[in-house]
Amino acid sequence: MTIAVTGSIATDHLMRFPGRFAEQLLADQLAHISLSFLVDDLVVRRGGVGGNIAFAMGVLGGTPVLVGARGGPRTPLPPRRAGPRGATSGVRVAPPRPPPP
Repeated sequence: MTIAVTGSIATDHLMRFPGRFAEQLLADQLAHISLSFLVDDLVVRRGGVGGNIAFAMGVLGGTPVLVGARGGPRTPLPPRRAGPRGATSGVRVAPPRPPPP
């Protein structure tokens, strides 16, 4: 059975920093949260909710069809296949925008 998966098609920015996120929150300051992290590592991967779900379904043996739209040629990463058995035939690529005046 083919399942259409819709959702965002984007990039995931995965950051690693020392310590735990919970250590950055102070109980008496929860009304005013402002966080800044010095990260050790940044990895940019294809993703988005729709892309990640379709990829996982394909890895698990399903036949998803990813449906959505993504940015034009200036977008750094092309749409990822929806897992080893999935398809991206439902993904439309937006035409490039003209440069601003």
